[in-house]
Amino acid sequence: MLCLAIAIAACSDGDSARRLTEHELDLELTDGAWTYVALETGSVVATVDFADAETQAELAQRTDWDVALAPDGLIRTNSGKSGSGAGGVATANSDYESTDPAMPAGLQTDTLMMEIY
Repeated sequence: MLCLAIAIAACSDGDSARRLTEHELDLELTDGAWTYVALETGSVVATVDFADAETQAELAQRTDWDVALAPDGLIRTNSGKSGSGAGGVATANSDYESTDPAMPAGLQTDTLMMEIY
């Protein structure tokens, strides 16, 4: 079981101020499957077997998920080859607790030769 604490910066309608919302999400990852997660709501969108290329292609066209996780440590972002969203990953030289949510992000998207480990 994976416990994922997620902090999301979000803007409400008509409010340009950023606020930080925390979601704690307990996931039970399935061997041989991707678990697609929506970070803003802290919910599982779908769990799809590695071999189910058709459903993975359908999810790649959707924007209601942010990351997909596999039990072997692989992570997909809804960007690049994995999805049509504007997601990505920014690396930092500090631990999660020291990361500023408003930091300028040089996001790296999924490529044909990379899934994030």
